[in-house]
Amino acid sequence: MGQLGDADFVPDTAFLSFPAAKTWHLEFVIQLIVILVASIFYAVSMNMFFIPHHMISGGFTGVGMIIGYLMHYNIGALIFLLNIPLLFLSYFYLGKKTTFLTAYFVTVSTLAMNIIPVHQISDDILLSSVFGGVLCGAATGIIFRFASSTGGFDIIGLIVAKHRDISIGSIIFVFNLILLVIAGFIFGWDITLYTLISRFVASKVIDSIHTKHIKLTVMTVTEKGDIVKNTLLQNGIRGVTMVDAVGGYTNHNKKMIYTVVTRYELGEIKRLIRHVDSYAFINITETVEVVGRFKRI
Repeated sequence: MGQLGDADFVPDTAFLSFPAAKTWHLEFVIQLIVILVASIFYAVSMNMFFIPHHMISGGFTGVGMIIGYLMHYNIGALIFLLNIPLLFLSYFYLGKKTTFLTAYFVTVSTLAMNIIPVHQISDDILLSSVFGGVLCGAATGIIFRFASSTGGFDIIGLIVAKHRDISIGSIIFVFNLILLVIAGFIFGWDITLYTLISRFVASKVIDSIHTKHIKLTVMTVTEKGDIVKNTLLQNGIRGVTMVDAVGGYTNHNKKMIYTVVTRYELGEIKRLIRHVDSYAFINITETVEVVGRFKRI
Protein backbone atom coordinates (compact mmCIF):
# COMPACT_ATOMS: atom_id res chain seq x y z
CA MET A 1 0.00 0.00 0.00
CA GLY A 2 1.86 3.06 -1.22
CA GLN A 3 1.91 6.02 1.11
CA LEU A 4 2.96 9.58 0.43
CA GLY A 5 6.00 10.76 2.33
CA ASP A 6 6.47 14.22 3.79
CA ALA A 7 8.62 15.19 0.83
CA ASP A 8 5.55 14.60 -1.35
CA PHE A 9 3.30 16.90 0.68
CA VAL A 10 2.91 19.24 -2.30
CA PRO A 11 3.55 16.88 -5.22
CA ASP A 12 4.41 18.03 -8.70
CA THR A 13 1.33 16.80 -10.49
CA ALA A 14 3.17 17.01 -13.80
CA PHE A 15 4.84 13.73 -12.85
CA LEU A 16 1.53 12.13 -11.80
CA SER A 17 -1.14 10.72 -14.03
CA PHE A 18 -4.37 12.70 -13.94
CA PRO A 19 -6.26 10.00 -11.98
CA ALA A 20 -3.42 9.72 -9.44
CA ALA A 21 -3.24 13.48 -8.91
CA LYS A 22 -7.02 13.72 -8.67
CA THR A 23 -7.10 10.89 -6.11
CA TRP A 24 -4.36 12.51 -4.01
CA HIS A 25 -6.19 15.85 -3.89
CA LEU A 26 -9.48 14.13 -3.04
CA GLU A 27 -7.83 12.25 -0.13
CA PHE A 28 -6.33 15.50 1.17
CA VAL A 29 -9.71 17.27 1.04
CA ILE A 30 -11.27 14.35 2.94
CA GLN A 31 -8.50 14.69 5.55
CA LEU A 32 -9.31 18.36 6.04
CA ILE A 33 -13.05 17.70 6.37
CA VAL A 34 -12.59 14.85 8.87
CA ILE A 35 -10.15 16.88 10.98
CA LEU A 36 -12.59 19.81 10.89
CA VAL A 37 -15.37 17.62 12.31
CA ALA A 38 -13.03 16.06 14.88
CA SER A 39 -11.88 19.53 15.94
CA ILE A 40 -15.49 20.51 16.66
CA PHE A 41 -16.01 17.34 18.71
CA TYR A 42 -12.84 18.16 20.63
CA ALA A 43 -14.07 21.69 21.35
CA VAL A 44 -17.44 20.34 22.51
CA SER A 45 -15.72 17.96 24.95
CA MET A 46 -13.81 20.92 26.39
CA ASN A 47 -16.63 23.49 26.59
CA MET A 48 -19.50 21.21 27.60
CA PHE A 49 -17.88 18.51 29.73
CA PHE A 50 -14.49 19.54 31.12
CA ILE A 51 -14.38 23.32 31.56
CA PRO A 52 -17.80 23.67 33.30
CA HIS A 53 -16.56 21.31 36.03
CA HIS A 54 -13.08 22.86 36.07
CA MET A 55 -11.53 19.55 35.07
CA ILE A 56 -8.09 19.46 33.49
CA SER A 57 -7.54 18.04 30.05
CA GLY A 58 -4.27 16.48 28.97
CA GLY A 59 -1.17 17.86 27.33
CA PHE A 60 -0.64 21.53 26.61
CA THR A 61 -4.43 21.90 26.58
CA GLY A 62 -4.31 21.01 30.28
CA VAL A 63 -1.52 23.51 30.86
CA GLY A 64 -3.60 26.19 29.13
CA MET A 65 -6.62 25.29 31.24
CA ILE A 66 -4.63 25.52 34.48
CA ILE A 67 -3.32 28.97 33.52
CA GLY A 68 -6.79 30.03 32.35
CA TYR A 69 -8.46 28.93 35.61
CA LEU A 70 -5.84 30.70 37.74
CA MET A 71 -5.42 33.89 35.68
CA HIS A 72 -8.91 34.07 34.10
CA TYR A 73 -7.47 34.21 30.59
CA ASN A 74 -9.10 32.88 27.43
CA ILE A 75 -8.33 29.15 27.48
CA GLY A 76 -8.63 28.68 23.72
CA ALA A 77 -6.13 31.45 23.00
CA LEU A 78 -3.71 30.07 25.61
CA ILE A 79 -3.86 26.61 24.04
CA PHE A 80 -3.08 28.09 20.63
CA LEU A 81 -0.08 30.07 21.91
CA LEU A 82 1.35 27.15 23.89
CA ASN A 83 1.27 24.89 20.83
CA ILE A 84 3.32 27.20 18.60
CA PRO A 85 6.76 25.99 19.89
CA LEU A 86 5.66 22.34 19.51
CA LEU A 87 4.81 22.92 15.86
CA PHE A 88 8.48 23.63 15.15
CA LEU A 89 9.38 20.33 16.83
CA SER A 90 6.74 18.58 14.73
CA TYR A 91 8.16 20.11 11.55
CA PHE A 92 11.63 18.63 12.12
CA TYR A 93 10.57 15.19 13.42
CA LEU A 94 7.17 14.49 11.84
CA GLY A 95 7.41 16.42 8.59
CA LYS A 96 5.55 19.16 6.78
CA LYS A 97 2.29 17.33 6.23
CA THR A 98 1.72 16.33 9.86
CA THR A 99 2.75 19.80 11.02
CA PHE A 100 0.36 21.52 8.61
CA LEU A 101 -2.55 19.30 9.66
CA THR A 102 -1.70 19.78 13.35
CA ALA A 103 -1.64 23.57 12.92
CA TYR A 104 -4.95 23.26 11.06
CA PHE A 105 -6.48 21.33 13.96
CA VAL A 106 -5.15 23.71 16.62
CA THR A 107 -6.51 26.71 14.71
CA VAL A 108 -9.95 25.21 14.03
CA SER A 109 -10.39 23.82 17.55
CA THR A 110 -9.35 27.18 19.05
CA LEU A 111 -11.92 29.00 16.93
CA ALA A 112 -14.55 26.41 17.82
CA MET A 113 -13.84 26.80 21.54
CA ASN A 114 -14.41 30.53 21.19
CA ILE A 115 -17.66 30.05 19.23
CA ILE A 116 -19.24 27.17 21.15
CA PRO A 117 -20.59 28.43 24.48
CA VAL A 118 -19.30 26.98 27.74
CA HIS A 119 -22.39 25.08 28.83
CA GLN A 120 -22.71 22.29 31.38
CA ILE A 121 -24.45 19.27 29.86
CA SER A 122 -24.67 17.26 33.09
CA ASP A 123 -24.48 18.21 36.76
CA ASP A 124 -22.88 14.83 37.47
CA ILE A 125 -19.12 15.28 37.28
CA LEU A 126 -18.53 11.52 36.90
CA LEU A 127 -20.79 11.34 33.84
CA SER A 128 -19.07 14.41 32.43
CA SER A 129 -15.62 12.90 32.96
CA VAL A 130 -16.58 9.63 31.25
CA PHE A 131 -18.52 11.03 28.29
CA GLY A 132 -16.11 13.93 27.90
CA GLY A 133 -13.27 11.40 27.81
CA VAL A 134 -15.06 9.33 25.17
CA LEU A 135 -15.72 12.36 22.96
CA CYS A 136 -12.23 13.79 23.41
CA GLY A 137 -10.59 10.38 22.85
CA ALA A 138 -12.67 9.72 19.73
CA ALA A 139 -11.74 13.11 18.27
CA THR A 140 -8.05 12.61 19.09
CA GLY A 141 -7.98 9.04 17.73
CA ILE A 142 -9.59 10.13 14.46
CA ILE A 143 -7.07 12.94 14.12
CA PHE A 144 -4.17 10.51 14.71
CA ARG A 145 -5.64 8.11 12.17
CA PHE A 146 -5.67 10.83 9.54
CA ALA A 147 -1.95 11.59 10.03
CA SER A 148 -2.35 14.63 12.24
CA SER A 149 -2.10 15.37 15.96
CA THR A 150 -3.76 17.64 18.50
CA GLY A 151 -0.46 19.31 19.32
CA GLY A 152 1.28 19.46 22.70
CA PHE A 153 2.10 16.11 24.27
CA ASP A 154 0.53 14.36 21.27
CA ILE A 155 3.43 15.52 19.11
CA ILE A 156 5.88 14.03 21.60
CA GLY A 157 3.80 10.83 21.68
CA LEU A 158 3.86 10.55 17.88
CA ILE A 159 7.64 11.06 17.81
CA VAL A 160 8.19 8.32 20.40
CA ALA A 161 5.70 5.94 18.72
CA LYS A 162 7.43 6.50 15.38
CA HIS A 163 10.62 4.95 16.76
CA ARG A 164 9.23 2.48 19.30
CA ASP A 165 6.39 -0.05 19.22
CA ILE A 166 4.48 1.72 22.00
CA SER A 167 0.85 2.78 21.78
CA ILE A 168 0.31 6.52 21.57
CA GLY A 169 -2.50 6.31 24.13
CA SER A 170 -0.11 4.85 26.72
CA ILE A 171 2.56 7.49 26.06
CA ILE A 172 0.08 10.35 26.37
CA PHE A 173 -1.44 8.84 29.51
CA VAL A 174 1.95 8.82 31.26
CA PHE A 175 2.62 12.45 30.30
CA ASN A 176 -0.84 13.46 31.46
CA LEU A 177 -0.46 11.58 34.74
CA ILE A 178 2.52 13.76 35.61
CA LEU A 179 0.52 16.89 34.70
CA LEU A 180 -2.44 15.78 36.80
CA VAL A 181 -0.28 15.16 39.87
CA ILE A 182 0.90 18.76 39.61
CA ALA A 183 -2.71 19.93 39.14
CA GLY A 184 -3.76 17.95 42.21
CA PHE A 185 -1.59 20.07 44.46
CA ILE A 186 -3.10 23.24 42.94
CA PHE A 187 -6.82 22.48 42.62
CA GLY A 188 -7.36 19.60 45.02
CA TRP A 189 -7.51 15.86 44.48
CA ASP A 190 -11.24 15.38 43.86
CA ILE A 191 -11.24 17.26 40.56
CA THR A 192 -7.90 15.71 39.65
CA LEU A 193 -9.16 12.16 40.22
CA TYR A 194 -12.23 12.79 38.07
CA THR A 195 -9.92 14.21 35.42
CA LEU A 196 -7.77 11.10 35.68
CA ILE A 197 -10.84 8.99 34.89
CA SER A 198 -11.54 11.08 31.80
CA ARG A 199 -7.94 10.78 30.59
CA PHE A 200 -7.93 7.01 31.11
CA VAL A 201 -11.15 6.68 29.11
CA ALA A 202 -9.76 8.95 26.40
CA SER A 203 -6.51 6.93 26.13
CA LYS A 204 -8.46 3.68 25.68
CA VAL A 205 -10.67 5.23 23.01
CA ILE A 206 -7.59 6.59 21.22
CA ASP A 207 -5.97 3.15 21.11
CA SER A 208 -9.19 1.55 19.85
CA ILE A 209 -9.23 3.96 16.89
CA HIS A 210 -5.54 4.55 16.25
CA THR A 211 -4.13 1.03 15.82
CA LYS A 212 -1.06 1.77 13.75
CA HIS A 213 1.27 0.41 16.44
CA ILE A 214 -0.37 -3.04 16.17
CA LYS A 215 1.61 -5.42 13.95
CA LEU A 216 0.09 -8.42 12.21
CA THR A 217 1.72 -11.50 10.70
CA VAL A 218 0.16 -12.54 7.39
CA MET A 219 0.87 -16.05 6.10
CA THR A 220 -0.49 -16.84 2.64
CA VAL A 221 -0.55 -20.28 1.00
CA THR A 222 -1.08 -20.07 -2.75
CA GLU A 223 -0.37 -21.88 -6.01
CA LYS A 224 0.42 -18.51 -7.63
CA GLY A 225 3.36 -17.66 -5.39
CA ASP A 226 5.48 -15.70 -7.85
CA ILE A 227 2.57 -13.57 -9.04
CA VAL A 228 1.41 -12.82 -5.47
CA LYS A 229 4.98 -12.00 -4.40
CA ASN A 230 5.55 -9.63 -7.31
CA THR A 231 2.17 -7.96 -6.77
CA LEU A 232 2.93 -7.26 -3.10
CA LEU A 233 6.42 -5.95 -3.81
CA GLN A 234 5.34 -3.79 -6.74
CA ASN A 235 2.58 -2.16 -4.69
CA GLY A 236 4.83 -1.17 -1.81
CA ILE A 237 3.56 -3.76 0.70
CA ARG A 238 6.28 -4.90 3.09
CA GLY A 239 9.12 -7.24 2.25
CA VAL A 240 8.10 -10.88 2.00
CA THR A 241 9.64 -14.30 2.62
CA MET A 242 8.58 -17.15 0.33
CA VAL A 243 9.11 -20.85 1.03
CA ASP A 244 8.06 -24.03 -0.75
CA ALA A 245 5.04 -25.92 0.57
CA VAL A 246 2.95 -28.95 -0.38
CA GLY A 247 -0.81 -29.26 0.07
CA GLY A 248 -1.45 -32.02 2.62
CA TYR A 249 -4.68 -33.16 0.95
CA THR A 250 -3.99 -32.44 -2.73
CA ASN A 251 -0.20 -32.94 -2.75
CA HIS A 252 -0.04 -29.91 -5.04
CA ASN A 253 3.10 -27.76 -4.93
CA LYS A 254 2.39 -24.38 -3.34
CA LYS A 255 4.20 -21.35 -2.01
CA MET A 256 3.89 -19.97 1.50
CA ILE A 257 4.40 -16.20 1.63
CA TYR A 258 5.15 -14.65 5.00
CA THR A 259 5.10 -10.94 5.87
CA VAL A 260 4.47 -8.56 8.77
CA VAL A 261 2.29 -5.47 8.29
CA THR A 262 0.56 -2.82 10.36
CA ARG A 263 -3.17 -2.93 11.04
CA TYR A 264 -3.68 -0.10 8.52
CA GLU A 265 -2.01 -2.09 5.73
CA LEU A 266 -4.01 -5.28 6.30
CA GLY A 267 -7.03 -4.34 4.18
CA GLU A 268 -4.87 -3.49 1.18
CA ILE A 269 -2.72 -6.61 1.40
CA LYS A 270 -5.81 -8.85 1.56
CA ARG A 271 -7.31 -7.07 -1.44
CA LEU A 272 -4.13 -7.55 -3.48
CA ILE A 273 -3.81 -11.23 -2.61
CA ARG A 274 -7.46 -12.02 -3.32
CA HIS A 275 -7.25 -10.14 -6.61
CA VAL A 276 -4.38 -12.38 -7.78
CA ASP A 277 -5.61 -15.66 -6.25
CA SER A 278 -9.17 -15.83 -4.97
CA TYR A 279 -8.46 -19.34 -3.61
CA ALA A 280 -5.42 -18.33 -1.55
CA PHE A 281 -5.40 -19.39 2.11
CA ILE A 282 -4.58 -16.39 4.32
CA ASN A 283 -3.78 -16.74 8.02
CA ILE A 284 -3.56 -13.52 10.07
CA THR A 285 -2.21 -13.39 13.62
CA GLU A 286 -1.33 -10.50 15.93
CA THR A 287 2.41 -10.02 16.41
CA VAL A 288 3.72 -9.42 19.92
CA GLU A 289 7.05 -7.91 18.89
CA VAL A 290 9.13 -7.31 15.78
CA VAL A 291 12.93 -7.53 16.08
CA GLY A 292 14.96 -6.50 13.07
CA ARG A 293 14.39 -4.19 10.14
CA PHE A 294 10.77 -3.05 10.09
CA LYS A 295 9.98 0.37 8.71
CA ARG A 296 7.68 2.36 10.99
CA ILE A 297 5.56 4.76 8.96
